[in-house]
Amino acid sequence: MTFTLQESLVAGLREERKVWSDELAQQGSALAQDRGRLESRIEALQSELAEARKKSERDLDAVRIKAKIVDDQTETIRKLKDAVVERDDQVSNDGDS
Repeated sequence: MTFTLQESLVAGLREERKVWSDELAQQGSALAQDRGRLESRIEALQSELAEARKKSERDLDAVRIKAKIVDDQTETIRKLKDAVVERDDQVSNDGDS
């Protein structure tokens, strides 16, 4: 009777081990699929980030160019105003003479 009990116990343990092995195999497969999806997503995000950085660099260059244009125009306006004031002063001085 003890031998039958031991056989039954061993059979139960073997069945439990088989169930655990099957579950582990399924989990391993699911993890491998998840890893594949995540690696693919990482690659897509890295590519997206690289494109965003390139666009940011282009935008920054455009802003720098526009800022330079505005600075140049501001300087030109200042010079023109100075010239107008100087001319008005000359006209005023010539009129006073």
